[in-house]
Amino acid sequence: MSNYNPSLIKSIIYFSISLLFFLLTITYLDFYDENNNLVRPFDTTNSYETGDYDFYNESYQKFSAGDFNIVNQLRRSLSVVFLSLNNDQDLSENFYTEFWVSGPILPYLYHIFGYFDKQKFIYVLYIFLLFIANHLWSLSLPNSRLVHFMIFFLPAPIFYTQHISSEIPYYFLFSIFYFLYNRFSFNKPFPDYFYLFLVTLLAGLLRPNVLNLIPVLMIFVVFVRFSFYSRLIFLLTLLITFILFFLYYYPYIMVSKIHSTQFTFFNESVESILSGSFGYIWGLLKLIFFKILYFTGVRPSYSHSFDLGQFVKLLPSIIFLIGFINSFFNGTKKDILLIIFISFPILYGTSQDRYNLILQPLLLYYGVKFILSLYRKIRYSK
Repeated sequence: MSNYNPSLIKSIIYFSISLLFFLLTITYLDFYDENNNLVRPFDTTNSYETGDYDFYNESYQKFSAGDFNIVNQLRRSLSVVFLSLNNDQDLSENFYTEFWVSGPILPYLYHIFGYFDKQKFIYVLYIFLLFIANHLWSLSLPNSRLVHFMIFFLPAPIFYTQHISSEIPYYFLFSIFYFLYNRFSFNKPFPDYFYLFLVTLLAGLLRPNVLNLIPVLMIFVVFVRFSFYSRLIFLLTLLITFILFFLYYYPYIMVSKIHSTQFTFFNESVESILSGSFGYIWGLLKLIFFKILYFTGVRPSYSHSFDLGQFVKLLPSIIFLIGFINSFFNGTKKDILLIIFISFPILYGTSQDRYNLILQPLLLYYGVKFILSLYRKIRYSK
């Protein structure tokens, strides 16, 4: 009985119930991705229409070619940077897609698990990664049985075990990052700081969102109990890492920037919102409000219809919206710092709720915390 771990057993029970519930639910309800494609459980045919499959397959073909490597990609990206800076007109999306490539981890992961050959082993891996991630979140967040239970029933993470893309691997790596981040001590930075940097490095080999995390570590370096020269070396290492990842993903970033100008909010384009009849300032405030709603998931369905499946996804989104606002008033300094650096670049660009996936347990915690606090005030004020 000495090896009995009640926290782990509880997580296994929660996860098993939530996974069974979701698979039964998604079998009978319609869930759509951001491209209005219907997603069905363990449907490999459908998976190739979703999850940026073509992009990762193309990236793998580049990686497996003998003349392509990360150094060559950095050189190519650097040339793209100079071309875009010296060009008087904005370059087209087709130009950037000639040079863009994913991080190397996911294409090789797909290859190893036979996903490019329409094998289903990748689903098992994603489900396993999701369980580990949710268990780490239950250990990282303050003791709240309700929040720990609800984490395992968040529909979006389970949805992305069927919608094969980089979301679940990144969600998994970020859960490790937050677990280390949450227990980080400025008095005893080693080995925690090294592990944080290592996880950040792996996340950078997965997707460009790591550019949001590196500045957080750079701020940490300023306050850790290192000597001046040690801090300087760490800062330079992080700065060089940031620059290298920025160059590597530069074509991808520019494509995302172009897409952000084409994105609509409640069927209104960005230009239409900003040029409204009440002036630019009102239009800007309206755009910020719309972007926050879309970032937290309070938005119309991609299928342009409202059904039970959309309702299931909307309920936690309302809690995320409350949690996002509440975190800035009642969050810890570390959590506020993390939320700012992750959310603000997304809000500036293509503000979609798929990009808040890594923050959902944290937003859930602050949302539930506010709702319970409000409930207690109303209850005891009578």
